[in-house]
Amino acid sequence: MTFPAARLAALAERTAKTVLERCERHSDYPFIDLKYQVAGRREVSAADPWYARRDIIYSWIQGRGLEVLGQYALRDASARGRCRKVLAGIVANLEGLRAGNGGRMHFMMTADGRFLTVGDAGEALPAPPAGAVNYSDLFYLK
Repeated sequence: MTFPAARLAALAERTAKTVLERCERHSDYPFIDLKYQVAGRREVSAADPWYARRDIIYSWIQGRGLEVLGQYALRDASARGRCRKVLAGIVANLEGLRAGNGGRMHFMMTADGRFLTVGDAGEALPAPPAGAVNYSDLFYLK
C-alpha cells in the first residue's frame, strides 16, 4: 500500500504537533514525552510494566523525538519558538546525563542516567558502562 505525499506530510505534521503538545503539557518531565498507550488512549501509569514507565528512558526515542521537533521548527515558523523552548530544556537535561556518563548514551536508562539492561527473568538490571560507540549514541547524536 502506498500513501500520497500529502497524506504522509499531514501524518508527519500531526505527529510533530502531538510530540510538542505532550512535551509542553508535561513540562516537568525533562524528556521527549511518548509515555502514552495509544491502543488504550491513556497515559502510562505505575500499573504498566516497568519498561513502559516514565522513569525508564530510551535514548534512541529521545534522539528521534529531538529530530522530529527540530524538523518541525524548520517547517513551521509559527511553532518555531515553542519547539526551541522545549528542545532547550530536553537537550540540556540529556546532555547533563550524557556528560555524567563519559559522553555516552545507553539504549535504556533511568531518568537519572543509570544504564540498564534486561535480566534473564525480564527484570531491569544495572548495565555496565558503555564501551565502544553504539547505536544509542548515534541515534541520540544524529
